[in-house]
Amino acid sequence: MLFAAVFAAALSGGPSVVALARCNNLNATHLEDQVRGYEKHPPSAAEFDTRFADLQAVISSADDESIILKGVCGENDFVPLVAHLDAVEAWALTLESDMSRQKNAKDCPAAEIPVARSYVANAWLLLARADLDATGKFPSVQNVLPKVQTRATALTLTLPARSDTTQYWLNTIRDSATEAARGCPQ
Repeated sequence: MLFAAVFAAALSGGPSVVALARCNNLNATHLEDQVRGYEKHPPSAAEFDTRFADLQAVISSADDESIILKGVCGENDFVPLVAHLDAVEAWALTLESDMSRQKNAKDCPAAEIPVARSYVANAWLLLARADLDATGKFPSVQNVLPKVQTRATALTLTLPARSDTTQYWLNTIRDSATEAARGCPQ
């Protein structure tokens, strides 16, 4: 009987019923836990490609979750949830940056720094979008911020103010990475 009532409510309630089940940080926290585990346990040489694919899967899942939440959550719920997801993506990108440096240092030294910079720049854009006014209101963003800043410093990548961080800026970083990687072996 209870199942029938819930089913009837779902049919008549539409998105609001879905929102009750989705407008939380369970998926973001799950993805964050995966990235935390990846950071604690760097891949062996044999696991390198699999780990890179795993990080890409986290990023893709976070993107998908953001799209779903935008459709079912109200603005007050959506903003902190997407900030959490953006922070998870940024963290995954910093790990990809580390891995790309490691791989390119031996396979294509000319691309080592530029390619790593493109990952860090993408991470910075995500954090800027999540906390544009730099108020620090989202703990997940504040936890990832030093990871991105440390890598940017190591790569001599100057990070613009969050309000000045644009897709155009990211594209210029990516373009230089693409140019540097042209002569690399596939």
